[in-house]
Amino acid sequence: MAMSFLLGIGPGIGLPLTMAALHTASPAGRVGEAAGLRIMLQSFQQIMLPVIVGVLTALLGVKPLFWLYAVVALVVVLSIRRALADSDARRAKSAP
Repeated sequence: MAMSFLLGIGPGIGLPLTMAALHTASPAGRVGEAAGLRIMLQSFQQIMLPVIVGVLTALLGVKPLFWLYAVVALVVVLSIRRALADSDARRAKSAP
């Protein structure tokens, strides 16, 4: 039971944070479209990621994949920071 709780913390925290960032970064009136795109990509990822990781692990082994994940995570974090900064700049320009 405690392990189920611990495993649920990540998605339980991640989903609201993702939706808040999505709402902040989306243009006014297109939040629903952005949310739909997020859900579509998440569903695609749930299908394809295990297949891709299985193939890469079979070809390369485990160690190179950890480094690949670190690079991908860094790129994602930097992209999100840039998108949020751009969104803040757009909002500051449009504010009276």
